[in-house]
Amino acid sequence: MKLKVLIFWSIGLLILSCAKDPMETDLIDQQTTLIDQKLMSTIFTDGDHWNSLAYNLGQKKHAVTKKFKVRASGTMAMIPDSPECDGYIQVNIQGEGNASHLGFFTVALNYCSDGVAPVGPILAVQTAANGDLLFSVVVGSDPSAGTLDFLYYGGTGRFKEATGFITLFFNFDYQNQTFSNYGEGTLTY
Repeated sequence: MKLKVLIFWSIGLLILSCAKDPMETDLIDQQTTLIDQKLMSTIFTDGDHWNSLAYNLGQKKHAVTKKFKVRASGTMAMIPDSPECDGYIQVNIQGEGNASHLGFFTVALNYCSDGVAPVGPILAVQTAANGDLLFSVVVGSDPSAGTLDFLYYGGTGRFKEATGFITLFFNFDYQNQTFSNYGEGTLTY
């Protein structure tokens, strides 16, 4: 329950910090996501989900916390009046990169924005070379440094009960609608 409150507090803080400066808002809008409604409702309405992940990971005989490094780049696009977003702007981000424990991966980020801030939680999914998925959610940001903090909360395959945290530094080229990022954190699986 504490983690759930922390996430909602962090997202609220993120939205408030975005409203101060349009450039900061664009930075946050370009790197956030809202992908799977079913997944989102499970995570944010069922507090036991977080406890279950922590408990199950604790039961795993070989769970190890490891340093996790990520570097990625890709493209972004905005779709105004999107039917998928009930008339809001849909932001689509597609990318690929390399990460420890994932190898070559792809990332697909889609979220809804009111033009100033994200509408709903900010979720992300990375797909490893072997098809395993790794799920994350934005839990904080520092717009002046161009960073977002992501909490990892599970996935599929070897990442089924993964947990972790990473800070990613972003660089956006709005004219060419491209992005790049890099960061370091930890991943337990």
